[in-house]
Amino acid sequence: MSLLMNEPVMRKSPALFVTFESYLYLQDKCCLERSGKHLSKKARQRLTRNFEQFAFDGKKKLKNGDLGGCNGDPENAWEEGRWTSWSVDDIAKILDEAGLPWSKSDDVEYIVV
Repeated sequence: MSLLMNEPVMRKSPALFVTFESYLYLQDKCCLERSGKHLSKKARQRLTRNFEQFAFDGKKKLKNGDLGGCNGDPENAWEEGRWTSWSVDDIAKILDEAGLPWSKSDDVEYIVV
């Protein structure tokens, strides 16, 4: 039995709600920064299904670290440690700059695995 099973580590993170349009924009920006390519049609279909399954009232909740980008050229970025994680504040700023909607949410609790 693992230590996690005996004493799970609970954390809190700020969160926000995003609409489908905002969600796809963030996913595409993440993909572009990390791979240098926009989302494919198949990836958009998969993300659409994901949103439909996990969204509540037409919005999906995101927390710190759910998405991220890359500093500099995407080639060898993972190996060189240049991938970044976006905070809720970063996500809000990205969406504000793009003129896309988002709204505040209560903090979310999660278990660290």
